[in-house]
Amino acid sequence: IHEQTYKQYEIIITDDSPGDQIRQVLEPFTDLPIQYYSNKPALGSPGNWNYAMLKANGEWIHLLHADDWYASPTSLQHFVNVITEGNSDFIFCASKEINLATNSIKNMELTEKKRELLDGSPINLLFDNVIGHPSTVIHKKDTSIQYDTAFKWVVDIDFYIRYLQHHGGYSYIHAPMINIGMDTEQVSESSYKNPFVEIPEYLNLFNKFSETLTRTNKFAFHCLWNLIRKFKIKDGAYIREHGYH
Repeated sequence: IHEQTYKQYEIIITDDSPGDQIRQVLEPFTDLPIQYYSNKPALGSPGNWNYAMLKANGEWIHLLHADDWYASPTSLQHFVNVITEGNSDFIFCASKEINLATNSIKNMELTEKKRELLDGSPINLLFDNVIGHPSTVIHKKDTSIQYDTAFKWVVDIDFYIRYLQHHGGYSYIHAPMINIGMDTEQVSESSYKNPFVEIPEYLNLFNKFSETLTRTNKFAFHCLWNLIRKFKIKDGAYIREHGYH
């Protein structure tokens, strides 16, 4: 953040860690407009994000996770340039996923096929989260739309769907503005292919929509079918055993 050429920002840091280490890390950065909040008790990932957004005074919010960083000193300026065009309240960019253990890089881009899926309906994100990590997104502040603290695996998909349904439209930056640090200790890593997480979360997410959704939207149908196939779900007992009742 310190290296960004665009300087008209505030920095809200909300800290779930139990000690004082994060506060100590911030002490040398006296020239940055930092507001620091220590969460006692810890709020958990989505609750922590919501608290940071609540504390923000700006009209636009960029939720930058602790293991992600700007790809270049002009990244924030690129976002601001798109904001000033005034075409949408929701902007996201391409990114690079960087494995912090092996330093391997995977480019994450919105292909034409993915764009068609997103343009069809925000609900199609159930099938494929073509937007990606929250750190790739900057959006206009809307206190009526928060991350659902009941989720940790589908939490970003749920937020994107509700935000885009309410605000409509998006803008996309083709160049990677954000580097995403990938680590085995992340919450998303412990949730991936975990039936005790994915089954109840996806089914609870489906409860937010019409009962006819899977019969009227092929992407929603395939999302549900992929869940059944991935975990070899054969009956209701298996679903209940994994936390959905």
